[in-house]
Amino acid sequence: MDLKYTADNFFKEFARRHSLRLEYADSGLFELQVRIPAQETLSFNVQLGYYGDVLQVTVGEHIGEWYICDAAIDKAWQTVLPILDGLINGECRIIEFRQFGRVWKTAIERFSTDRWSSISTRYHTFLGLHWPLIGSQSIYIHNKRTPPTA
Repeated sequence: MDLKYTADNFFKEFARRHSLRLEYADSGLFELQVRIPAQETLSFNVQLGYYGDVLQVTVGEHIGEWYICDAAIDKAWQTVLPILDGLINGECRIIEFRQFGRVWKTAIERFSTDRWSSISTRYHTFLGLHWPLIGSQSIYIHNKRTPPTA
């Protein structure tokens, strides 16, 4: 199975379902990289990339990676697609935890019932330590634009 071709079809189908404009980018790191710029129904940029057997989703400073080898490709799509859909429809958001202006942790949260719950966390290293409450700030990346209704 050609995973690059499969990833490309996945990116195109996702963009089509949400009426999003897709831009292909050249990158030495990625076999395939696309950018979904902020637009009418999306208030932030999304980067989608594929290299080797890794699917990468980047929003703000959050980088999510999923391994999509032949045996696990369906499971990867079933994991990634609801997150991407949630970012578009507002059910998911990204939080950047900053200290003195630098990101030390990011998280994807999903809203369910009456509260936000973390579904993915990534730690970024800088200076080796994080001191709670000193110079701390949280930035929320949440789609504020709703898709048009038919």
